Amino acid sequence: MSFFNPNTKNTMTRPERLRLVADILEKDLPFEVLIDGAWVTDTNYREDWTGRTEIRIKPTPATVPLGPGDIPPGSVVRLRGWEEAWLSVECALEGSVRCGRNAYGYDVLKEGYEINRSVPVTGKWDPAAWKPCEKPA
Repeated sequence: MSFFNPNTKNTMTRPERLRLVADILEKDLPFEVLIDGAWVTDTNYREDWTGRTEIRIKPTPATVPLGPGDIPPGSVVRLRGWEEAWLSVECALEGSVRCGRNAYGYDVLKEGYEINRSVPVTGKWDPAAWKPCEKPA
């Protein structure tokens, strides 16, 4: 018995499908199922793994680095997941962001930093407002 693999448009054997389902469960991966010809995130799907055969790991949307217009004055950046300290953004230039005596390129920020824009956007500090230094392509 084989199943359709929507990621590769090939058939998926039962062991391959079971491995995909196990990965989704073990790693808590976001997933989608095909319902009436459309890929949807189905939160009830975990209760009925046998009811549908077309499942895929939800594709990660393509992103690009932030640019100068995406970083308002007063923003702060930090290494991804590093809660101990952050850097105040002094200015966002065409090729980099200045934080103190250091400059960080937008590609570097995208790969390993996150940004908090809560103060310039809302006027109040929000410690839960950290976002990756990237935007949709």
